Amino acid sequence: MINTKCLVLIVAFHLFILADSFSVDLNDTYDARRGKQFSVSCKTVKGSPPFQYRWTFNSSTTLSTSKLLVIKTVTLQSAGDYSCQAIDSSNKEAQATFTLFVTYLDTTDSQDHVNVITTDQGKNALLNADAICYTDKMTRNWTLGDIAECKNTNSLSLQTAIDASSNKYELSNGSFVIENITISDSKICFLCSISCGSIHAILKYRLNVTYFKGFSYFPKSKITVNESSSLVLTCSADGNPSPFVAWFKSSVQLGENWKPGSISYKISNVTRQNAGIYTCKIKSVAFSIELSRNTSVTVQYIDDKPTFHSTNNDMPVIGSKFPYYLNCSAHGHPFPTFKWFKDQKEYTQGKIITNYPTSSVIWDHFTTADNGIYACQATNIIKSVLNSQAVFLYSPAVIHHYPFSSSNSIQEVEFGKYVNMTCSATGQPAVEVMLTIKDKNMQVHDQNKAQGRNSASLNHLFDMADNNSIVTCIASIVFRGKLYHNNVKSYRVIVRNMKGSPVATGLGIFFGTAALILLVYLGYKGKFKFLNSCITSRRYSKIDGPNTSNSYHDVDNSGNKSKVSWQKRMKISVNKLRNVDMDDDELDLRYGRNNDDHSRQDENDGLITNSSKITGDTFSRNVNI
Repeated sequence: MINTKCLVLIVAFHLFILADSFSVDLNDTYDARRGKQFSVSCKTVKGSPPFQYRWTFNSSTTLSTSKLLVIKTVTLQSAGDYSCQAIDSSNKEAQATFTLFVTYLDTTDSQDHVNVITTDQGKNALLNADAICYTDKMTRNWTLGDIAECKNTNSLSLQTAIDASSNKYELSNGSFVIENITISDSKICFLCSISCGSIHAILKYRLNVTYFKGFSYFPKSKITVNESSSLVLTCSADGNPSPFVAWFKSSVQLGENWKPGSISYKISNVTRQNAGIYTCKIKSVAFSIELSRNTSVTVQYIDDKPTFHSTNNDMPVIGSKFPYYLNCSAHGHPFPTFKWFKDQKEYTQGKIITNYPTSSVIWDHFTTADNGIYACQATNIIKSVLNSQAVFLYSPAVIHHYPFSSSNSIQEVEFGKYVNMTCSATGQPAVEVMLTIKDKNMQVHDQNKAQGRNSASLNHLFDMADNNSIVTCIASIVFRGKLYHNNVKSYRVIVRNMKGSPVATGLGIFFGTAALILLVYLGYKGKFKFLNSCITSRRYSKIDGPNTSNSYHDVDNSGNKSKVSWQKRMKISVNKLRNVDMDDDELDLRYGRNNDDHSRQDENDGLITNSSKITGDTFSRNVNI
């Protein structure tokens, strides 16, 4: 009994001691995935902080002095025993050891991304999910999922078991086979679940099925469209990778360049020129195939209005012995039918011949009874179009009286004078004459239109604004109030401001000026003596003496004297009195002295001579005139 109590007390004491002791708490073993990061914390139990830590590997290598041990990338060499030693503030020590096991699952294909297998339609595909596990206990399980499963990494709710009777099955070595691949197989996500000890992984596969089907959409072989409407031609091709598509017409590419998958060519406003054969071409670079298909576009149209033309004359002429043809043409698709009208009533009396695109009315002898307004109507499925033309028997308008007496196309008139101009003509059924004056900018200055009369007159005052104006006489045949077959005569009018021809006057001024310049130039060069004497030096002299008269004379180089004007005498006297050198004015003052200096005497005392030997004081100068 005592022994039992002692045993209980001893156990309790040891438990108390242990409960109060300082320790490190670690598991005995840990698993770490190769290639991943591993970390573990050295957890202390009791003890007095702060703590000091020391991690060792296989009891020898110190790895860290931190509480947390981190292995950034686990390798096979990372497996072994790891110890953590902790020391508290009272220098108590505690230590714990664990064993690290390295696990791994190596697969040929990616475990993080979808594995895409590219293969041709109708071929077989092998999904070989090779794997190496750190343990012999590894299992594989293949399932099928919607293509969305390949994008969703968390949900696998759409997985279905593999039908043993289908073209998809698993081999005993873990591989997966898909036979006779179809396009629909590209919409399946193939899932392989692998269990490797504590590791679980899912491999995802998707098939990229390559194929070429050709045209997936093409217009009808024949298309009919109305002019001015719109047309869209669309062509598509099916294949993987997408074939390139383009539209052509007459070997010329239309619209955009080659586009993958589908292309459209739009014509917003169809014209008759858009009719023709359009070709859609598709080509697959992957399969080295090129195909083409044609569609024929027919444009329905009709001209805006028929066009009239005649084979002989514009109108039947009085006295003509030839038949008269009135032709009407209109293009359209389908071919239009033609109808003729005269004065708004259907016309069936004449000889009518229709040969697309022309319909003709033929008269062997056109008379005044056939005069009228003829209309041609062309009709097809699009619409009816109409055009009309007056046809009548006539004689051409002939001008008998012209505005100017001369037939010259250029007429001269004097400035500020009235000119009476008259123009008259004859013709059948009736003639109307109009007389106009237009300036050089073709703006009407004056006109006289005598409606319904065969003559017109203008009495016009010509000024310089009418210079280079055009005077025109127009004679027209009148039928039912409209003018036809104009006969026109025009004149250019030159207004002169002085007698004589403006051209001659201008030439006279030009040549006169040129001759004057030539004469001055030749005189300057000494070619003409009388000009040379005008521009060469002259000498003026004054002699004071008892036998001289009070006058000045001009003495030339030959000794001839002439009276000097009072302007020249004043200039000579002033300069003499100043007694200065006149070099700047090209004046040379020279004084001849005897016994007395009389240069300040009254300038009226003395004569002008060409001699310096006469008694008295003499001065002279050279003046260039």
